[in-house]
Amino acid sequence: MRTITEVLAAMGGVASTNSLREAGISRRNIEAGVLDASVQRVARGVFALPNADPVLVHAGRHHAVPGCVTAALAAGLWVVKMPDRAHLAARHGRPIVGCVVHRSNVPPTHLDVVCQSLRCLPPLEGLTIAESAVKKGLVQLPALRERFPAVRERSVRGMVARIRPQSGSIIETDGYTHHSSRSAYREDRQRWNVTVVRGVPTLRVTFEMLLSEPTEFVRMVHQALATYRSAQ
Repeated sequence: MRTITEVLAAMGGVASTNSLREAGISRRNIEAGVLDASVQRVARGVFALPNADPVLVHAGRHHAVPGCVTAALAAGLWVVKMPDRAHLAARHGRPIVGCVVHRSNVPPTHLDVVCQSLRCLPPLEGLTIAESAVKKGLVQLPALRERFPAVRERSVRGMVARIRPQSGSIIETDGYTHHSSRSAYREDRQRWNVTVVRGVPTLRVTFEMLLSEPTEFVRMVHQALATYRSAQ
């Protein structure tokens, strides 16, 4: 049988009583862990390892968990820009110092995380997370579309309509180190050559440029499109 510290470690270092009980940890074992200081009670019904991530501990103290872009990072989804504040999900939806709070079921599903990102983040950042979740099979595109039926969310529905599950990434940056294998690198070169032969304008940019010079990147895109249209 696993110990409470092993179970907590598997859960990221912080967990509720209910989560621990579902994992087979008895109340008696929980209390024993608190007594021997192998775990800490950070809030009523919430426990953490002594070396747990401070962000997760802070969230646990307020009965919240990672949400939106913070949860997307933890899930290994494509994130264009690191958030300057942690984004959390909580049933209560109350403000938490130093964080952005999303009212949500806890824990949020991958679909919840994607919807939060699309509603909360700038369009490119939200779309990047959404497309990666679809690409990785964590979210089904029809289910995502059903989450935005309201007319007031027309702009978000428009972004969802642009998701292409077959894409390798929403933005392709140059360099072999960004490819998983030599064959993937060759496939990328072949695809680029085909677009050039067909007259499709293709920009090769670095990931650093996307992060540090987004305005210049957008300017280049507009200029490339203008050049392409004038050549038609």
